[in-house]
Order: sequence, then structure tokens, then C-alpha cells
Amino acid sequence: MQVKKEEIRERILKAARREFVARSFTGASMRAIAKRAGTSLSNVYNYFESKDRLFCAVVDPTVTGLRAVVTRETSPLLQDLDEHGFKRFERQKEMMKIIVAYVDEHREDLKLIFFKSEGSSLSGFHDELIEEHTRGHMQCFRKLGKRGPSTEGAAGVSRFFIHNTSGFFVNAFVEMLMHDVPLKDMERYADELVRFSYPGMRAIVGLENGE
Repeated sequence: MQVKKEEIRERILKAARREFVARSFTGASMRAIAKRAGTSLSNVYNYFESKDRLFCAVVDPTVTGLRAVVTRETSPLLQDLDEHGFKRFERQKEMMKIIVAYVDEHREDLKLIFFKSEGSSLSGFHDELIEEHTRGHMQCFRKLGKRGPSTEGAAGVSRFFIHNTSGFFVNAFVEMLMHDVPLKDMERYADELVRFSYPGMRAIVGLENGE
């Protein structure tokens, strides 16, 4: 019975994930992946022209999903805004729970992306994610309309500050992954993150009254 091409492709992807998890991108061997998949090295290259393309294919669903979650968290069009045009506290907590659940569900792939992608085209994904988060929050602050859009910032907030707070946000989850923080503790830390950042963000744009 002839094995369908899609079945072979999935077998290669599963074998590649095991190899990348065990050895990282730089240490992984295409020959070893072929052996794990029960196929020839030439056949692996028939499906994926390089190790980089194979690595990206392994983690692409997770990369796409994470970008969608970050976009949803920062998109002004999907936020529950209060009378001042600021995202409500409960909405922030809700979005944080969604992000935590996503990170917990995709731990293995996220560890590949953040800790084992050196040498691949995804080695800069960490910085790209921070920049995407920054752009999203720039749009949010511009929507507040305190001073209108500018090259430096919006609503009286500098882009450099927004970039740094975005880095703090992304790195918080990277640290949770690095230390294998259990889901229950991740939820607690994420709640603390919202409680810490929310009043400060309101204050910096001139909305100093609590929740």
C-alpha cells in the first residue's frame, strides 16, 4: 500500500520536532531526522529544502497563533474601552488568561522558538514579538487621542517607554517558560502583572483614578 505524501510529511515533522527538542536547531541533523521518520535523507529534502525550512514548518502553527494572540491583546478594535478610551481592567485580566493558556498549551514549541532557534531564521523572533507588541500599544495610545499620533509616541507616552514595557511583558512569559512555571502559578503571576501595570499605564496618560 502506497503511503500518502501528507502522511510522510507529517511523519517528518514529528521526527523533526523530537530531534530539535533533543538537540536544538544547530545540533539537529537532517540525517537523524530522516532516520527517525523512517525515510531517506533525499526524501526529507524533497519535502523541505533546508533544515531552516523544516524548523519553521515545525513551529509555524505556534508562531502564527502567538502572533494572533498578541495582536488580539493589543488591537484597539478588539478592546473593551472605558469612558476615557482606556482598556478596562477586567478586559486586561481576561486577555492575560488567554495568553497564559496559549503559552501553557504550546510550551514545547515555544521553548524551541525562544531557546533553541539560534542559527535559524527564527532566532530574532523574540525581538520581533516585542516590536509587534510595541506597535499594537502605540495604536492603543493613539486612540486615546491625548496628543494624537506622532513619530515619538502618542497620548503623551514615548515610543521608547512603550517598547520597554512591551519587552517587560514578553520577557515575563519567556521567564515563565525558562523556569517551567506550572499553569496555576503562571495565572497568578500574570494577574500580578496586570495589577502592577494597569494603574501605572493609566497614570502616565493622565487617568490616575484606579480601576
